Amino acid sequence: MNYLRVYQQQVQPKLSRFEECHIFKGAQTDNGYGKVRAQGKVVRAHRVAYIAHKGEIPPGLEIMHRCNTKLCCNPEHLEIGTHRQNMEYWSATGGTSNHAIGQAGLRGVYKEVKGSRIYWTARTAEGGYLKRSVDFFEACCARKAWEWAHTTS
Repeated sequence: MNYLRVYQQQVQPKLSRFEECHIFKGAQTDNGYGKVRAQGKVVRAHRVAYIAHKGEIPPGLEIMHRCNTKLCCNPEHLEIGTHRQNMEYWSATGGTSNHAIGQAGLRGVYKEVKGSRIYWTARTAEGGYLKRSVDFFEACCARKAWEWAHTTS
């Protein structure tokens, strides 16, 4: 598989820069990673970005997001390591899980309209990203007595 070509044709056009991260705005896996289809296979977007810019991933290792953002495809934020190293880093740096918004709060929410679809993405206080409906963000803010505010881009 030509990962550079897949990156240039399927990943790069769907990237949106937000602070230092290159957020993938295409399809996602059930657990929140970007995904593309190449040669009949579903491949995670951050893996395509890593291989296209840094080379193959050795067997038994995985990609670690140094920004703790699953949708980030910035090669500078991607490193290889064992699963254990990945989980230890995630835990030590306050990695953001899907329930973190209820504990950490929002740092910013932005809206993106593509055709008839509306995408909402929130940046959490720890620097992670969550992609949810606006109702979810409003409910979290109300539950924690936070002020609801958002910006559109």
